[in-house]
Amino acid sequence: MSGNCCVLPQIASPATLPVYRLCPQGSNRFAILFDPEQAGVSLVACFEIFDPGGATPPNLHGRAIEFFYVIAGEGEAYCDGKRTTIAAGDMLLIPATGLHEIRNTHEDQRLYVLTLMIPNEAFIELIRAGVPDRLDESDLAVLQQLRTIPRGPSQARVTAAIA
Repeated sequence: MSGNCCVLPQIASPATLPVYRLCPQGSNRFAILFDPEQAGVSLVACFEIFDPGGATPPNLHGRAIEFFYVIAGEGEAYCDGKRTTIAAGDMLLIPATGLHEIRNTHEDQRLYVLTLMIPNEAFIELIRAGVPDRLDESDLAVLQQLRTIPRGPSQARVTAAIA
């Protein structure tokens, strides 16, 4: 992508997004918004949906930063041995090499997170190598609400590397 090009908005419904689980028994689904091919830059953007009790395995990235915005639900985030609770509206920035994990602490509700990784460190390849899945009616109801969020001052908490 040259310096003078814009990536125009993609008009898509959450129902049309490609969705994957990393493995058949995986507790998280990834609905892909942008990948490096679509965006023309090395980034991954997806909705990550944690089933009740679901979690990412502890992981770290050599160069990539990872940003999480909690859309709905509650859970816990860990980074380099530090812990914080997370809830709808919270934002979390994980630096490169930060050993981190996100966990849905509820047994009866899902955790919905917008996840961004820059640059892509084989994340999109990992997702696409998983098992194709779909969003159900509950997922669609949560994600469709994003179209109606009022614009205005945010009440979000920002947690940088779980200070």
